[in-house]
Amino acid sequence: MKKKYIFFFIISFSLVRLSAQLPVGTFREHLPYDNFKSVAVAPDAVYAAGETSILRFNKQDKSLSTWSKIDGLSDVGISKLYYLNEKNTLIIAYQNANLDFVKENQLLNMPDIKNKQIIGSKTINNFFVYDNYLYLSCGFGVVVLNTDNFLVKETWFTRTANKNYEVKEMTASRNKFFIATDDGLFFTPTNNPNIADFSTWEPLIEAGNGNYIALKYFNGNLIAQKYDSSSGTDSLFVYNHNDWRYIDEINYEELRAIDVRGAEMLICEKYRLKVYDTQFQLIYTVNSWYNRYYENGQDAKFDGTDDIWIGDRVNGLVKINRRFNKKEFYFLDGPHSYLAHQIDSRNGNLAVVPGSNVNYQKSYTQGNFSYLYNKKWGICLFSAYDNLFAVQLSDLCCVAINPKNSQEVFAGSWGQGLVQYNTDAPPTLYNPENSLLQYSTVHEGLVFVGDVTFDNNGRLWMTNSFCANPICMRQADNRWFSFSLNPYLVGSNVIDKILVDSRNYKWVTAPQLNKLVVFSENGTPSNPSDDKIRNVDLNTLANVKTSTITCLAEDLDGEIWIGTNQGVKVIYNPQNALSETVFAKNIIIEVNSGAQNLLEFENITAITVDAANRKWIGTSKAGAFLISANGTEELLHLNEKNSPLFSNQINDIIIDNTNGEIFFATDKGIISYRGTASEAKEDYNDVMVFPNPVRENYQGTISVSGLMYHSFCKIVDAAGNLVWQGFAEGGQLNWNGKDFYGKKPATGVYYVFSSDETGKQRNVAKILFIK
Repeated sequence: MKKKYIFFFIISFSLVRLSAQLPVGTFREHLPYDNFKSVAVAPDAVYAAGETSILRFNKQDKSLSTWSKIDGLSDVGISKLYYLNEKNTLIIAYQNANLDFVKENQLLNMPDIKNKQIIGSKTINNFFVYDNYLYLSCGFGVVVLNTDNFLVKETWFTRTANKNYEVKEMTASRNKFFIATDDGLFFTPTNNPNIADFSTWEPLIEAGNGNYIALKYFNGNLIAQKYDSSSGTDSLFVYNHNDWRYIDEINYEELRAIDVRGAEMLICEKYRLKVYDTQFQLIYTVNSWYNRYYENGQDAKFDGTDDIWIGDRVNGLVKINRRFNKKEFYFLDGPHSYLAHQIDSRNGNLAVVPGSNVNYQKSYTQGNFSYLYNKKWGICLFSAYDNLFAVQLSDLCCVAINPKNSQEVFAGSWGQGLVQYNTDAPPTLYNPENSLLQYSTVHEGLVFVGDVTFDNNGRLWMTNSFCANPICMRQADNRWFSFSLNPYLVGSNVIDKILVDSRNYKWVTAPQLNKLVVFSENGTPSNPSDDKIRNVDLNTLANVKTSTITCLAEDLDGEIWIGTNQGVKVIYNPQNALSETVFAKNIIIEVNSGAQNLLEFENITAITVDAANRKWIGTSKAGAFLISANGTEELLHLNEKNSPLFSNQINDIIIDNTNGEIFFATDKGIISYRGTASEAKEDYNDVMVFPNPVRENYQGTISVSGLMYHSFCKIVDAAGNLVWQGFAEGGQLNWNGKDFYGKKPATGVYYVFSSDETGKQRNVAKILFIK
């Protein structure tokens, strides 16, 4: 494998937290920083990696900082960290075989393995240094890098007789290389002239076959870890180059990591952490973190001092000082996990549920909930309430914040009903025993809530699948009502999304039947005689005949936007939906001098309307699009290649219209982007300029928020000369900080004159420029 690509970047540590205002056009991540899978120890720092980001602990001042794709990492899906002491370099391996090398805040990206067409898995399982070369244990063999420049020296493919061996780890002993594979151990002399020919390697007969997942050199011996997938158990063996034996001196269960340093071996297992001497005698053990039961350690490393560092999936980065038996925990505020199936935002708060109901089947994702409230993350692990609920809660797939009480959030479970969460009270689980929700007629004992939303009166509406009355409504006084959708939806069906529009109409989807039904209880939920219901025609007048509805949204003009498995459709006359049949239509756009239906080749997963009536549209494979108000123009396309977006799979999009921050829930975590539109105000009492003052090194967009809708704004200097002018997007003016000639203004005070669409209300704001 020849070296073809080498990219240098400057990487910065992220210190911006939620309290800081986000400039227009920039990103911010919302990731867990208490959930780690790999640890690397450097002389001056300790690094802990989660799925998408890295936490850095500074040993000198004990400060914490973070790295993610926003800060310069080249990818997401981190699999392993390794610190190369000889070169003072942190190595980051990704699940797709991409590699980053970080030294003195400079990042070198090596995508060779990722981009190479190779038979077998590309996974980089481990690292080993020998004689100024770095050996990468991979799914297809071993890649050898020169540690002076990280160029590929050669590649050894571990394949013979049409059988591929996955290399899990490598070491050296007595002038021989040893590798652990998924089917035994192999060795060869370090000076083997044909070392790249795997047929010249010999199996270690004593080890037999089996999946060996770790291999260490310790006190002149080889330590091998073997995993039996049928029983789910691990075994440790020692080989002194003469005898091969099972290490019966060590008792363990579910080994997760092994580290060796000098005359000590560290074992991180399911229930405890242990240190052994060269005779395999236990010299130190830990089985709890104060009152936290030890069960979450994923990786552990010696420090060369009395300290041991553990990457824990719940408790963060843990430091244990053996001399004083002292434990310290390092983590940052964030959501519970990377899983984000649906999100909701109100008044600057953000609620997240992990899901899911993919293909409308249960996945048994653990029932937990994360809520960013007053700029601080709160986490509710509903497993703590199993006894209270008398059921193990799972698959929270939808969420809604109460618009009249931000302390109250409701989450729907695909199987267990509805959960009411309050920031200062225990949660409540609603099911058929204490509400009008109904059990499934198809799945005994299960209650499927697919979507939840509030209407303008503060009443909570939800869908309830596989039952006779698939729509339920809960009032603030806990009075419940349920509704039939006969004759359009009869029997046990999957009922997914529900949208309550500005007319108080309820738009309800039955995706497996490709039906959209509009319903109104006419303001009298206890009187079904005046209810109205009709079916929407999705395909007759549409250019693209779609088969599945995925999402719904109402724009500022009252039109209903429909996401489907093949693009977007719009109902332009929804006000007539209960009196006549309304039709969904595609939007025609111009592409390369030809006509095409808007996003007709994309599976749409989310549609959200910003304060300027533009549409943010999420897809399952192509990232997110910002579309003009009428849908005919693509204004912005964000994907994982042209932006810090963690993934092209967008699960949900929500906008905090108070500041124009757009939140993207992806399969790799949540990331937000400060957009150019924010909520319009009824007056000019809350106008704010950001940043202010504008420093000499600032190159971004200057935003003026808190404006009235579509305000016309003029920026003038102290002498009254016009510098620039434009209209607000919703309630926000965006200025690139340059005059009509593309020049940055001189140092001084500048004035922003704003007026509403009538010209009757006006405002003046000040900006200080420092050039």
